Amino acid sequence: MQELDTILGRIREQRDRFVAEYLATETGRRHFDSYLEQQRIAQERWPELVRRRAAGEDTTELVLLWLLPYADTVANRERGAWISTAPVFAGEIQKKYEGSGWVRPGEWPKVADAVFEFVRRCIEDPAGLQGHCEWFSGVPDLKGFQSGTLSPILHALDPEHFCIANTKTFRTLADLTAERFHQPVRHYPRTNGVVLDICSRLDEAIGLPEYAGRPADWFDTFTHWYVALREKRERRVSARAMDVASAYQAGDGANPVGVRYFKISPGQSAKEWQRWLAAGIADVGWAELGDVSKMDAKAFEARLQEALSEHPEWGKGGPRQVWSFSRIRPGDRLVANRGKYEVLGIGTVTSGYRFVDERHGHRLGVEWTPVSPAIPVDEDGWMRTLLELSEEKFEEIAARIESAEFDSELNLTYGLADCARDTGLGEERIARWLRAIGRKRQAILYGPPGTGKTHVARHLARVLVGGGSGFVELLQFHPSYTYEDFVQGLRPVMTEGGQLQYRMEPGRFLQFCERAAQTTDPCVLILDEINRANLARVFGELMFLMEYRDQTIPLSGGKALAIPENVVLLGTMNTADRSIALVDHALRRRFVFLRLAPDYELLRGHLKARGWNSDGLVAVLRELNEAIANPNFSVGISYFLGDDLPAHLEDIWRMELETYLEEYFFDRPDLVDRFRWERLGLEL
Repeated sequence: MQELDTILGRIREQRDRFVAEYLATETGRRHFDSYLEQQRIAQERWPELVRRRAAGEDTTELVLLWLLPYADTVANRERGAWISTAPVFAGEIQKKYEGSGWVRPGEWPKVADAVFEFVRRCIEDPAGLQGHCEWFSGVPDLKGFQSGTLSPILHALDPEHFCIANTKTFRTLADLTAERFHQPVRHYPRTNGVVLDICSRLDEAIGLPEYAGRPADWFDTFTHWYVALREKRERRVSARAMDVASAYQAGDGANPVGVRYFKISPGQSAKEWQRWLAAGIADVGWAELGDVSKMDAKAFEARLQEALSEHPEWGKGGPRQVWSFSRIRPGDRLVANRGKYEVLGIGTVTSGYRFVDERHGHRLGVEWTPVSPAIPVDEDGWMRTLLELSEEKFEEIAARIESAEFDSELNLTYGLADCARDTGLGEERIARWLRAIGRKRQAILYGPPGTGKTHVARHLARVLVGGGSGFVELLQFHPSYTYEDFVQGLRPVMTEGGQLQYRMEPGRFLQFCERAAQTTDPCVLILDEINRANLARVFGELMFLMEYRDQTIPLSGGKALAIPENVVLLGTMNTADRSIALVDHALRRRFVFLRLAPDYELLRGHLKARGWNSDGLVAVLRELNEAIANPNFSVGISYFLGDDLPAHLEDIWRMELETYLEEYFFDRPDLVDRFRWERLGLEL
């Protein structure tokens, strides 16, 4: 690491600009002052939390609200969440982590206990931080709790011993120290030690007495500004790309000026990614330009203008990237991306530019390291095919791939017992359904409204992907959904030159299959409300492939498709919208059908577990469904599974069920009146 004097000198070089551009502004002052209020609230709540736990109270909700950092929103303030300048959560952590499969619904007390115990150990024994972090890292099923999640509360409770350590901290330190820093909690002691060393001499180094006494707050505010500044610098790199590229020559030797870094997109929606991986290449289009390896910048520009006269739809921005691409040399590093939001892998160029007479004629040899699942990013400038990156940006992405443990770990194991507990279905029934799904790999859960079809499908999917590297996606069908949306079709695309073109683009299912092909573990696509679309038209050639998974078939748009063996389709079907009898017979033969009906005993158990009287509601629901006398239109139990049912039961009945009955019994008003709320006298 750099000497401390060198690091402080670099901060001092940025001091005046930092103060003028941010710290002295109204926004900057509010930012700097906010730490004191956050510390006050945290330090007032901590003794109360300790007291309640000592008294034996269930503090799960309070730990999650008071010890984790939330964004400053009206909803979070109303919930009593701890508002932090370094927020990790915009809303409820339970929804985010359960939806990601990182924490099971019944595991939150254990998670809260671990978080509380970690904070307690750190506050009571700051010198033992290394051991505390090793202990926390060894607690199972704490996926997603990293330095950025836990360090803000430590800093708020004891700012002399603990700093905030998040992505902004790591990026700033990387520039100051020429070293990498990582998110996992086991790495926090190192990050914390470096920042505390800086802070020990920061007041003296910066010479700003009006901000003295709070060096850790000053440094965190500095990182906030510094990262924003660096991102502006990186955006300027791309504007100079054409000029810089002219200094390099195509060929197989390494660049004499050192390694360069690029991000490159494997086609629209990354549709060429699997081909790149298989062939060990990267390539781009505009093959009509021909071989550009022997051209200088002037000759290339002349050839480009000639080609544009023949292909005005190209625009100038896109094909001009061929020049930069051709100057990439062995040893240069690449980042493969899908749009603005995903990194698919990183690679090293192994052989320089060559031209082949194919659609994507400009080619490099690349040794790729794919990432599964993709690493999330948010880069507004990444819609171009090729973009030069700074070394810092590349190293940041490489560090994320290296340290993003919870992004690349296997999914949590989720077994039959877990699924039975969370759905209320018996283990034997779930096991039978899973056997059927494993045999057919396509299933539809069907039943009347309110029977939990989507809920059960999600939990079955968690069982299927549990313990592996597969993933789950949900797609809702609707009457206007088409083959072009699902498989492939022409879509308007704005080119980099500002021209509107129509291109054959992959639909959601092709994109899903391309991603699933990156692993051999099960990947589940949930097709919600599957019967609301015209299925024969939406599926097209997939009707054949769903039955013959070992076959490949050409699609109407010209691309060949085989459904990977690990792809599982789970549909949900509301029988009140369309009976199963109306589903195309050929389609029915390709799915197994799993029926869900109102489960009165599950409802009874749910109500009793909360101390509510179940007899009246269960009896009325049975009687109502007997009067409906059609299992496809029965009223399910999910209307009544909320945790605050007594407060909402009347509204549910009047505003949801009575309107349903008015439509169903439109010619039998006497039956509607029989089940009016005021006639029933329901109480819990």
